[in-house]
Amino acid sequence: MAIGLGALLLLVNLGLMATGFVDGQIESTVESAVSEGMDGNDEDGNEDYTFDYDEDWLNVSSEKAYFAHSISNLDDVQANGSAPTYEKIGPFIYYENTTREILDFDYEENTITYSGYEIYEWCEDCTWTDDDGVAHTSVSGDTLTNQVNILWNTQRVAGMNTGIEYLEIFAQGMFASQMIEFDLKYRAPSIWASEDISLLLASSTGEEALAGAYLAAGGSSDAITAFSNLEQSVMYDAVDPSTGFCIALTCELGPMLVAGMGAPDGGEVTQTRAALYGYSDRSEPELSTIDLGVYALAGSMFSARGGGDEINNETPQLRERFQEVSGVNIINPETLEFLLFDDFNGLLGTFTLSGVTL
Repeated sequence: MAIGLGALLLLVNLGLMATGFVDGQIESTVESAVSEGMDGNDEDGNEDYTFDYDEDWLNVSSEKAYFAHSISNLDDVQANGSAPTYEKIGPFIYYENTTREILDFDYEENTITYSGYEIYEWCEDCTWTDDDGVAHTSVSGDTLTNQVNILWNTQRVAGMNTGIEYLEIFAQGMFASQMIEFDLKYRAPSIWASEDISLLLASSTGEEALAGAYLAAGGSSDAITAFSNLEQSVMYDAVDPSTGFCIALTCELGPMLVAGMGAPDGGEVTQTRAALYGYSDRSEPELSTIDLGVYALAGSMFSARGGGDEINNETPQLRERFQEVSGVNIINPETLEFLLFDDFNGLLGTFTLSGVTL
């Protein structure tokens, strides 16, 4: 068990070293990046930034070596509480492959805007030379180790020194991953749906919009008078009583919430939605009529914008979804796919270690 844990901790540390990947996805305007000799002009003085920022700048590869410490007297430590004896293991040599993409070159401001990321690839044939001039071959990154505390890269692991704490970190990571997927799957379409509803209200009243959705859902034209005096509460004023967040249909969370509550049931769902959106004082059959109209409008707009679609590399408008919820526009589809779905580095990626999905 301790050996398995050691392998887990080793992989965690190697993963933490690659945090530049996530940081590099953020588009950043780099002041003074266009320096003398890298001004984006060719030999004749013509504007052509590819002359300076060529393939050698866009794709860079270098080698980096890392080391770990493994407890060599683990049985004695566990049985007798003896002080651990550490064995230095390594070097773990990796290619650091940097990929950059120029998004904009501003000759007037003398700046470039680019995105970039790093991929770490284990180098089987690489060697590292110590201070005595002795060459050491690369050790496999999945080498098993025994550890109680991490003695290397401590500034990054910040004292997370037990397996239980690492399980907490993995739990936090899984929660973050699920929230990212939730935002892509539900929140971005809800934002767009709320904007569509706002646009609809520029040419019609809230009552007309609700009545139209009700009729489209199969409602009777004899009942559309039920939607009078609902525009303000349903479209603009509804808030979550526990947080104060706006949940009206023109607010970004509104369509997602209404659709997520489910279809009218004449019971708990209908009554809860009525209380939130200001029509709980209506009696039947008006109550069910209004609830169907509210649900039909929010649900149809939310669905039309892809709400609830499965998130994968073929999801429509994946780049736009990510940009909507993160503010980052990743133009290159391959970069976005790597960021989200790569098994080891992706924000939504998963891999299996000793039978455990991480």
